[in-house]
Amino acid sequence: MKKYLDRFKYIWVFAGYYLAMAMIIVLISKYLKDKGLTAEQIGVVVSAATVFSMILQPVVGAAQEMISSKVATALTLGISGVTGFVFAFMDAYIMMVLLYGFTMGLFYSVEPYLDRLAVEAPHPYRALRGGGTIGFAIGAQICGLVYEHISPMMLYWLYIIFTASAIVCMLCSKGVGEGLKREKKKYGKEVFGNGMLWKYMLVLALFYVNCNLNITFLPIFYTSSGVSESTYGLILLLATLMELPVLWSAKRFINRMSNATLITLVFLMQILQFGTYVLVPVTAVRAVASVLLRSSTTMIMVMANLKVIGSIVKPEYVLSALTLCYAVPKNLVTVVMQVVGGRIIDTFSYEGMYLMLIGIAVTGGIIARLFKIPTASGTETLFD
Repeated sequence: MKKYLDRFKYIWVFAGYYLAMAMIIVLISKYLKDKGLTAEQIGVVVSAATVFSMILQPVVGAAQEMISSKVATALTLGISGVTGFVFAFMDAYIMMVLLYGFTMGLFYSVEPYLDRLAVEAPHPYRALRGGGTIGFAIGAQICGLVYEHISPMMLYWLYIIFTASAIVCMLCSKGVGEGLKREKKKYGKEVFGNGMLWKYMLVLALFYVNCNLNITFLPIFYTSSGVSESTYGLILLLATLMELPVLWSAKRFINRMSNATLITLVFLMQILQFGTYVLVPVTAVRAVASVLLRSSTTMIMVMANLKVIGSIVKPEYVLSALTLCYAVPKNLVTVVMQVVGGRIIDTFSYEGMYLMLIGIAVTGGIIARLFKIPTASGTETLFD
């Protein structure tokens, strides 16, 4: 019984975190649109999260190194829970920008820690990430139903409840990076002076531009076509559950494929998904593309990212490298492109934005092949 309780504790760190994430991001564009914001203004609010992430992730990373990693992470989540709840009461545009940015900047700063925890925890990677997948999937459906049949405000009550539950389980689990000692004099060389890491971050930036713009505008892309919030929640639930086959088959194909091939694959999947949105104006077909490709593509990239970082950075610097990868490529380019994407939608159409994303995916796939990202020995058992 103790063994199962311990596993549940670790799983709920992921499930609680992703349930909370679903509450605050799944219908954020719909929520802001209902408050009267334009697509460009929505892009500014969401891009504020990336600005704050760039500022806060290094701070959170430093805190995780100076004190217990799990305590620093729990405090970060706790603050984001409070500010996210306060955001729900804001109507002033500038306050929405600042509060949402600060909340999500803190919330996303926890992701590198969770990526590392999934690998270091005394339980299978697929079980922990699977808990997060199921949590987000259920959360997406809850989001749609609550928004449509109860009230948008209820989402933020659930957000703080799920965040609190994840914090409790996190404090009862083992932190990451324990027992690894780093030489400070080599830190700059191993992380900031790593040329391949910077090349890889360019590729990662192109992927996350596409990923984040799709996450932001997909809800209003569907609802503007007459799809209800609860139906969109169902689409997202099914899409998120598609992560499970990826997780359970990781041992057979993620571990065996080279890093360059994996990254090329995710860009091809993005091209197929966005191409369907542009070329097939049938909601049912677009929904099938979303279900099959939206979340499965991201999950493959999450695991590919861990493999790449493990191939080009020493183990004791992995958490710092992951934090850098979230702070720079995931946020720096996206902050500009969120606004650009919103302006394209306002000026042209949703299809116009997705045409832009197809071009970015093509560029990313070509660069990934040119950089010849290495695959280190030992990473073939990473997701066993």
